[in-house]
Amino acid sequence: MSSDPSFAKLDDPRGLDLPPSIPALEYVSETTVRVLAPNSSPMTLDGTNTYVVFSPDFASAVVVDPGPPTRSHIDVVESVVAEKDAKIKGILVTHTHLDHSEAVRELVRRWNVKAYAHPNVSYLGYEPVDEGKSVIEEVSLGVIYTPGHSSDHLCFLDQRGDLMSGDHILGRGTTVVAYPDGDLDRYLESLGKLFEVDYRSIQPGHGPSMGKDLGQKVVEYYISHRKVRIAQILEIVSSAQGPLELSELVSSIYGPLSGPILWAATATTQAAVAYLVARGEVLQRGDAYLLPY
Repeated sequence: MSSDPSFAKLDDPRGLDLPPSIPALEYVSETTVRVLAPNSSPMTLDGTNTYVVFSPDFASAVVVDPGPPTRSHIDVVESVVAEKDAKIKGILVTHTHLDHSEAVRELVRRWNVKAYAHPNVSYLGYEPVDEGKSVIEEVSLGVIYTPGHSSDHLCFLDQRGDLMSGDHILGRGTTVVAYPDGDLDRYLESLGKLFEVDYRSIQPGHGPSMGKDLGQKVVEYYISHRKVRIAQILEIVSSAQGPLELSELVSSIYGPLSGPILWAATATTQAAVAYLVARGEVLQRGDAYLLPY
């Protein structure tokens, strides 16, 4: 963050009430089970949340975001399905980042099912899904296109109103919008779509669940957070003595960083600068940025 007090950190509506960890397995509704993958990291938070969503009669199930191909994780997912004597009807992915989808290829063969995703990635062998339609009749998950975090991002809404949000909305922190596949303009537009969705809870790709009241506040916070960051970048560029390179912007905003956190900060800052460049509010000259006047 900048040391400028006008860019003080916004208050996260989740406050200090977040649980320090989430269970490895939890029924988040009568028909949905969250299975936490053992891949926690600074980028994946607690780990990837895999969801097993059952039909109302528990005869059928779909698996959302199977995560990494870790044997212990897959064993737990399969045991959840076997406990209800259900049949897996398909695999859905909110997006194809590896922490959500790496196990898909193996599980398509193992379970003899199809995998469903955004039409942008049908070339990878996924069955394309249409926005506003339901996927897999027995379980009937509604599809909402939410590009921004990635160009192929989706959310799924089950019949009980539980919204599986992938990386669009997280249970902790804010989402990385990583240039070039991440697009800030589309992300802000996709955040706005959630105000029109009749959901009762958010089941994120990482971190704990949220009820709708808190979820709506988090969406507002996410939008405000991005607007503050955009204003901060404009302030830094306008007060500079000359053009600034991306690394200088990142350093001014975040201070010293390293490793994957530096990568995330750099990619997210570049997405914000690209947003400003597209609007003519910032000019790009080679690898540096300046105001257009």
